[in-house]
Amino acid sequence: MLFKINRNGRVVNEGSLQKVSKRYLPLVVEIEQKFKDVLGDSLLSIYIRGSVSTGRAIPGISDIDAVIITKSSVTSKKFNAFIKTFASNLSKKYSFVTFVDLTVIKYADLLEKAEYWGLRTNLKTQSFRLCGKEILKALPDVVPGKIFSKEMYVYYSKEIHTLEKMFQKGKVDRKYLNELHPVSFWCVWTMRVVLRSLMGPIMLYKPAFSPDLETCHDEFVELYPRFKRSINEALILAMNPTSSKKKMERFLNDFSKEYLIFWKKELNN
Repeated sequence: MLFKINRNGRVVNEGSLQKVSKRYLPLVVEIEQKFKDVLGDSLLSIYIRGSVSTGRAIPGISDIDAVIITKSSVTSKKFNAFIKTFASNLSKKYSFVTFVDLTVIKYADLLEKAEYWGLRTNLKTQSFRLCGKEILKALPDVVPGKIFSKEMYVYYSKEIHTLEKMFQKGKVDRKYLNELHPVSFWCVWTMRVVLRSLMGPIMLYKPAFSPDLETCHDEFVELYPRFKRSINEALILAMNPTSSKKKMERFLNDFSKEYLIFWKKELNN
């Protein structure tokens, strides 16, 4: 499903606490209470982003994504261990959630660092404030078109190249939320990156935006059928991830060079 775009060309954020399904509400409340207790005055705000925020979460498929924004850095071995344990406990308690993503970030870093471009976009387009200070007005609007497609290209091409190099190495040693994860985790991650990047070329021809994987797939294949085989494979692997590092290396090697060259040419047209 494509997101709504207002008369000024900006993507409309439809996230709302009222849209969270009853099944997910106890989980959301538990996250809020725990971080209020643990962080105290260091906590600036908590946002829920992604499909849970819009009421489109599917039990057994969807993650829960919480962004905990702090006034200053709170990173330490002890705190990282707490995040790991808390996320693990939530996963066991709410087994219908495929992954509990608890991102803790300093407010200044969220606003300024290039590596958080994707997070800023996600918050601006699909999230709601659970508690604390309202920060979305400080984030740039998302306006589909050539300028935003260029920003997407910079972000996603770098990430795709990073993933390609990771799978080419002897072992997968990249961490997410301070933890190592198996190849199957990075397979899902990679295919989400690939599929969501497809909105970049799409928005060069029409004002459109969505992080939904099937929507990205369908809209892109309709415009660029020559990529249908590889994009079909990406969608399959996103839903049924492989544990084969060689398969991931082959996919990225076959896909990324042609795709990124194509996207860059489209931007220069």
